[in-house]
Amino acid sequence: MRTNGKLQYQTLSQGGVDVNGEPIAQTASWSDAIACNIKTNSDNRKGVYEDGEFRVASFTVLLEADPRLKLSDIKRVKLMRNGDEALGEYRVISSEPLLTQGRIQIMV
Repeated sequence: MRTNGKLQYQTLSQGGVDVNGEPIAQTASWSDAIACNIKTNSDNRKGVYEDGEFRVASFTVLLEADPRLKLSDIKRVKLMRNGDEALGEYRVISSEPLLTQGRIQIMV
C-alpha cells in the first residue's frame, strides 16, 4: 500500500481505586506513529469565532491490517500528512476491517 501520512491513536490507562479507596483517573497517551494512506473527504476552513478560526474536515484513512490492533480501542486519532502537515486530532466516526484487502478503514 502506498502511504502519504502517519496516524497515532489515543490509548487510555486503566483507572480504578487505590488502596485507600481514592479514585484513580484514567490517563491518555498516544501510540507510536503508524504509516497510512489519508484521503480527504471534505475540508472547510471557513469557520470563524471571536479569537480566530477553525477547521471542519473529514478524512478516510487506510491502514495495513495488524492483529495487535483492536478497532474497538481506537476512539481518537491524530493525523499528519506528508511528514509536515498536521491535519489535527479527530474523533473516529467509523472503523471497519477490509478483510479481502488486508487493510483497516477508519473514517474521521
